Amino acid sequence: MNSNRSSSSHNPHTMTPFSIKIAQDGTISFIYYDQLVPLLHAGTAAIRRVSHVEPTRTGQWTADLTPVGGPILGPFVLREQALQAETTWLSQHYLRSPIVPTPSSISKALQSYSPEHN
Repeated sequence: MNSNRSSSSHNPHTMTPFSIKIAQDGTISFIYYDQLVPLLHAGTAAIRRVSHVEPTRTGQWTADLTPVGGPILGPFVLREQALQAETTWLSQHYLRSPIVPTPSSISKALQSYSPEHN
């Protein structure tokens, strides 16, 4: 079973939209993507699981958002559907009014990151 999310029509140069929340105290919250790892170096970082996508006994999938006070979504026929529902719910409810940066603002932020400041 291949767990890779990409498909044969996937364009590696297409920018993935990210939801990022920056609180007034400077705390940055986001759904983890490998492309956002440099944000983990912006200060003290903590990664925590806020949801679970799991198969059901009947071979369907659910997105369990109860760790952050959310619902259990599904069941979905495909795992990818549960992952998309999970991401959508977290962006709309857990991150609340996320800032959706443009590709150029992400590039600028990543270019300004300097590892020697850690």
